[in-house]
Amino acid sequence: MTRLVAGRGGRVTLSPHTAPSPPDTAAPDPEDNTDGRPSNSRPHSLVDKTVADTPRRGFADSAAGRWLARLLIALVAGLVRLLHTTCRVRVVDPGGYLSHTDPPAVVLALWHNRLVFAPLFFPRRYRRRFLSLASLSADGGYAAQFMGHFLGGMIRGSSSRGGTEALRQMKRELDKGWTIALTVDGPRGPRYAVHPGAVLLAEMTGAPVVPFAWNARRKWQLKSWDRTQIPKPFARINFVVGTPIQVARRMSADERQAACENLRRQMLELTEDFD
Repeated sequence: MTRLVAGRGGRVTLSPHTAPSPPDTAAPDPEDNTDGRPSNSRPHSLVDKTVADTPRRGFADSAAGRWLARLLIALVAGLVRLLHTTCRVRVVDPGGYLSHTDPPAVVLALWHNRLVFAPLFFPRRYRRRFLSLASLSADGGYAAQFMGHFLGGMIRGSSSRGGTEALRQMKRELDKGWTIALTVDGPRGPRYAVHPGAVLLAEMTGAPVVPFAWNARRKWQLKSWDRTQIPKPFARINFVVGTPIQVARRMSADERQAACENLRRQMLELTEDFD
């Protein structure tokens, strides 16, 4: 998942696991609406099919290197699942977001440092309808492969490449009933600063923003810019889902900034670092 900022150029492609849709005859309009909700079958994957072919030098660019990368990513995903099963999770959901049999299409907002374990706190019927954003870089390709073990798919794009097309793609998928999950302070921070991507997407589609966080007193914190958090085995975790936030359509720049500040305040209310 990365910060969403509209940029120029780039592409969003489909995984070879499913047949791609016929190309549009005209450039997509972010304001166009499409009908139809996701089926209950395994969602189509939007992971860029060139993930494994991202240019690398030496062994990483060889077939063996790409195979090893996929294997290691699968092993890490398995370890994350195993660690999660040992934790005791308390769910706090005052708005009732998790009570739906047919999950609604929303924009999920989370902090970058809680990304790794975040999908596993949601029921499987929800995760199958989640899409997220990964950059077009090599590291973004690895992140897309990792998150592909948990989510319905990944959209590729970034602030420097593919931003405009990724934004349009996310808008189309939200209109079809998919949920888009974004790390609002990613990909480079500052930590706990809300960039406008989630608010902009909600403004374009009318979908509510649902903030959430998980908090554990017993955890490891990496020495990264976001201080990535990993719960320790058998940790007690509070999984907190905020009430949906509806933003206005066609906001001014000042109104959009105010909406970002409101989202940040509500997300900080859900967040406990126990530092």
